[in-house]
Amino acid sequence: MQRKVLSTKKDIANVTMLKNTVVAGAGSEEYIHSVLKQILGKEQEALLKDIKILIVPKDIDAIMAVGFGMASAAISAESGLDKLAMINPNQFRELHSLGFSEKDYLLVAATLKKPEQQEAELLEVLRKMSEAEAGGENLKLLGIDGWRAMQ
Repeated sequence: MQRKVLSTKKDIANVTMLKNTVVAGAGSEEYIHSVLKQILGKEQEALLKDIKILIVPKDIDAIMAVGFGMASAAISAESGLDKLAMINPNQFRELHSLGFSEKDYLLVAATLKKPEQQEAELLEVLRKMSEAEAGGENLKLLGIDGWRAMQ
């Protein structure tokens, strides 16, 4: 399970300061809005109309966008912050979290040991998508960074 984090530089002390700012995130604009709505809650939901969304390929890109001044805040998985702490500890120390989403399950595709024809076809489509550049980009929009078969 994972949850999403709304991270900003420390000069943004609370969510009300996000009015007329840019929030970076990976996925579709609708997805980022739904995560923001969950994090902001009913009392701050009106802020959504005053927040612009910057779509990036991966969570780490959203966090880096804050560091480079392209966005005021980022929506990312907690694991994205862990990656940032390893690759750029100085930037990590400049950030703080304003809120968290509910925990979500990681995506898993499972079949019987010997999959039926339809299941095998679906697994083949996913395998081929991850090998093609455009397919890989589409998988990333679904939040799938990688794909592997487990025996």
